[in-house]
Amino acid sequence: MPEIVNLSSIAAKEFVLDRSLQSAFALEALNPDPLAEFLNRALCPDRFVCLVLTPRKKTITQCLLRVPEMLPVVLTNLEEVMSRMQMILPLVSSGFRVLIALSEPRQSLQRHIIGLGFQDAGESTLDADSEHNPLKASWNQKELITAVNTAFARPVQSVCLFGHDGDPLYVLTKS
Repeated sequence: MPEIVNLSSIAAKEFVLDRSLQSAFALEALNPDPLAEFLNRALCPDRFVCLVLTPRKKTITQCLLRVPEMLPVVLTNLEEVMSRMQMILPLVSSGFRVLIALSEPRQSLQRHIIGLGFQDAGESTLDADSEHNPLKASWNQKELITAVNTAFARPVQSVCLFGHDGDPLYVLTKS
């Protein structure tokens, strides 16, 4: 079992698409699909460490039937991730289900995200009562904490978490 990460030691930087760029012309000129562009950059051998898929929250029926908790699925092979991209993209869009652990430093990653048309919305830690804490916005907090633990059990510099439809985008780092 991986070491449990102290939630107060995880910083979460929130980025949202810049709404001043919402005209169709401005978005097309800047980047037709910022999420796809982000994934293209993140999913390359010199940055990618692993992709963690959180399980769905259990339904009431599953709870009543005492279905055991599911563990996150961890994909460490980049070729496997790329071959499953058609399955992964809908999970990215559903929000708070996909984490990508990267060997890229936070500052470099943040510059790239801002270059894609996102803006810095704020920062928090995972234990804070803040609007910028992704745990406050997610419907699957317990599963998400397990996935964060799983991602940070590897040698990573930053972990990306996607909100609904990839907006907001969170960059998590361990202090």
